[in-house]
Amino acid sequence: MTPKQVQELIAEFRKLSVGNYPTPLEAIDNYSRSIGFAGRLYMKRDDMTANPGGNKTRHLEYIFADALASQADLFVIACPLQSNFGTMSAILGRKFNFPVLLIHNSDPPSHYTGNALLDELMGVERIFLGDIDEFTRADRAHDIVETIRSQGKKPYLYGEGNSKPLSSMGYVDCVLELVDQMEKEDKSFDHLFLPGGTGTCEAGVIYGVGLLDKPFHLHIVSVEYEKDYLMGNLVEKVQEMEALTGVSLPRPIEELITIYDQYRGGGWAVDTPETLEAIHEMARTEGIFLEKIYTGKCVSGMKAILQESIVHATSACYLHTGGFPSLFSQF
Repeated sequence: MTPKQVQELIAEFRKLSVGNYPTPLEAIDNYSRSIGFAGRLYMKRDDMTANPGGNKTRHLEYIFADALASQADLFVIACPLQSNFGTMSAILGRKFNFPVLLIHNSDPPSHYTGNALLDELMGVERIFLGDIDEFTRADRAHDIVETIRSQGKKPYLYGEGNSKPLSSMGYVDCVLELVDQMEKEDKSFDHLFLPGGTGTCEAGVIYGVGLLDKPFHLHIVSVEYEKDYLMGNLVEKVQEMEALTGVSLPRPIEELITIYDQYRGGGWAVDTPETLEAIHEMARTEGIFLEKIYTGKCVSGMKAILQESIVHATSACYLHTGGFPSLFSQF
């Protein structure tokens, strides 16, 4: 499909206008030199989508449009205490006068930092479930929402219905934006690196790249899951997008992506020495800030992949997915 055809395809879905686009596509030459990469390295600055920015802005433009159109009276999301998704949901809730409920699998903090501080400042409603895993949290959130519905209210729970494939549409937008910038700004690369987590952002990028017949190869650095599990999750999420649009990808996903799970350390929110090194290197060479969970771990993986010539690249790009507020809870 051409970029125009892809744009027409996703234009069928409701979307709010929230972010500041296009986000910059910048050369990070100082960082490239510091790691000994002889080619050209770019960064897609989706940490600058809005205040405080990040990939969740693109997701929520579609989700909130769907929630408002459904005449829901409450937006509910189950998430960790320092969730960027939760905080951006609260921000949009205030912007559009739409109540938001955050359900955390943690105890109330004794001292508010990072995203939790922003949530506290906004006065968003929160329920703290204690220290439970993400799967138990999802079950408890479903029960809470059912109780709210029994009271005659109309909550919109993120994760139900088409909310996840809809949220991934934001990163089809991002791929279109990147391709347009590459042409207009005369910036080219054959490899795009991005973090691998829950898969919502990654699925949108994969779907966009697949529809455009692979303008660049995707390198997904897992921050949590083993390779096979993450691949299965991504295949499922892309299939949900195909079902939503009615358009299947012309290539199998395996031809579009390479997944790396050797840089995830102990998993989600467990940093590595290489992650900390990447955070300091990027700050000290470019004045750009990463955090420990997603962006720092992905950049540390990208650095190793390029330095060890696992990928023979003369040019590459890193998709910065944001997370700046959580940095203030990590040190």
